[in-house]
Amino acid sequence: MASSHDIKMFHVRSLTEKNGSIDVLPTQIQAQTITSSQLKDMKIIGLYFNDEKIIVAFETVDNQIDFNQLKVKGVTGPESKDRRKFNYKLKQVREVVPRSDKFDPIVQLKMAFNEHNQGFTVTLR
Repeated sequence: MASSHDIKMFHVRSLTEKNGSIDVLPTQIQAQTITSSQLKDMKIIGLYFNDEKIIVAFETVDNQIDFNQLKVKGVTGPESKDRRKFNYKLKQVREVVPRSDKFDPIVQLKMAFNEHNQGFTVTLR
């Protein structure tokens, strides 16, 4: 789950499908939150999933899109449910070069993946 200011990660034990709906059985691990202050105060404008990746789209202070791949490397810590943590890494997909253009904020962003898992993005400014 994500909002414009944070990402919450949950560990899901299993998914079951019944009559077209999916039941999610979360584990006893509490949600872990990645806040915008941990992300250099960039605004989160999209969280996208495909078969291979979790892509997080940020808006930089100069109104560019910064795509990052969120890699969750597992859960560590003692068995106590409130002390376990996700090990994660955000890997920048491509370099973002600072610019000094006019104020041009992103209003909406949509991303889709084709059959080869290539991402395509459209923005409304």
